Amino acid sequence: MIDFIRGTVVEVGGEGVVVSVGGVGLRLLVPPASLSRLPRPGAEVTLHTYLQVREDALTLYGFVTRAERDLFARLLTVSGVGPKLALGALSALPAERLAAVIAAGEVETLARVPGIGRKTAQRIVLDLKGKLAAPGAPAAAPSGVLAVAAEALRSLGYTQAEIAAALATLPQDEELSEEEAVRRAFQAMGSR
Repeated sequence: MIDFIRGTVVEVGGEGVVVSVGGVGLRLLVPPASLSRLPRPGAEVTLHTYLQVREDALTLYGFVTRAERDLFARLLTVSGVGPKLALGALSALPAERLAAVIAAGEVETLARVPGIGRKTAQRIVLDLKGKLAAPGAPAAAPSGVLAVAAEALRSLGYTQAEIAAALATLPQDEELSEEEAVRRAFQAMGSR
């Protein structure tokens, strides 16, 4: 996977941007709302990327922030949501707001995004609600054995939302050893 590219902007317009990287011009499709945030031709830019591989095409998508890219990738996991619809959603709402809308289950707000009807909005909320943490939402910090399990998952690169979901599966009424809590948290992550 290509995590990001850094290069010189050659052209901005249409559906994306052309960036010169090591003498190669890469065309990246970007959310339309992000086009105005890109620097002018001749300036250096860093874009977080998502590479879609299909049997007939390789398509590179570029995002100004990692949060946009990660949310784009999450949206693509929902049945019926393709790259065009995901880009449109990220243009209609900033990534943080879109994640908050999904996490809060605001189907009506999501259904107002062009191209997303009520059924698709419901499917997005159903599939992603537990996987996205609302930005700025206060999360109770785990303590004791749960803190040990959370740190073990964090060190392996799991997101805060994934960690919270795994910890929620642990029994609250049992006394667990640190080892048992870590083992069960890993099992919870493996069953996803």
